[in-house]
Amino acid sequence: MGTLFVVATPIGNLEDISPRSQAVLESAAVIYAEDTRRTRKLLTHLGIRNRPLSLHGDSADSAWRDAAAALTDGDVAYVTDGGTPAVADPGARLVRLAHERGHPVRTVPGPSAVTAALAVAGLESGGHVFLGFLPPRRSRRMQLLESAIATNLPMVVFAGPHDLSELLAELADLLGPQAGVVVCHELTKLHESVVRTTLGQAPGLDVVSQGRGEKTLVLDPPQKPAAPPPESQLRLELAQLQDSGLSPSRAARELAARHRLPKDVIYRLVVDSDRN
Repeated sequence: MGTLFVVATPIGNLEDISPRSQAVLESAAVIYAEDTRRTRKLLTHLGIRNRPLSLHGDSADSAWRDAAAALTDGDVAYVTDGGTPAVADPGARLVRLAHERGHPVRTVPGPSAVTAALAVAGLESGGHVFLGFLPPRRSRRMQLLESAIATNLPMVVFAGPHDLSELLAELADLLGPQAGVVVCHELTKLHESVVRTTLGQAPGLDVVSQGRGEKTLVLDPPQKPAAPPPESQLRLELAQLQDSGLSPSRAARELAARHRLPKDVIYRLVVDSDRN
């Protein structure tokens, strides 16, 4: 009975591959990869001739079943573009199928953009919330962020280059422009960049306005305001959010998250404004 090995691979610097990862890739009967071109580059660097087979997030269900079936003939290794499979990357489906069929599943830990970013963020918190890439739909995205903010823990978020400016604006609206953030780009690569700044200042950074590629954001734990703003200020901000095109309920949820107030307090303002 074959074993499924979930193998972490370098997120940028090929020298970060571990001896155990190399040994597993050398001995596996089959290597499945999210991106065969990138994996071939790694295998060539390691002197491994095993040719990877494609298996990615958009692969058909039958392809994932075929990969699980390959475990009957020997060990299978699964790798992604970089980092640890099934952590904001494909792989979980194959892991579940292997478990369902009774095959051993083993992890080969190593590089991860999440742990790499946390290591250089300078946070001392005892935990964090990892959100990965946020949903493209704004309502779902804001709901997820509000839930994460309620934990009072640091947050780790992945962002594509075309989503970053909008995301920073949304985060500043929810957490305040003075909230701390660490922007990580090209981690472990030649042009690695790690900048600690605030959400208000982040849009002006070269790495944000000019940098290509994905970014990893580490957000400081939310800080509860010392005292809630006066009701007149809340009404003004509520009106501004509605003027920007948000529905009353959506504006109320965002305002409640921004000031860390119970939602029913803001909903009462919405009801009062409707009556007036």
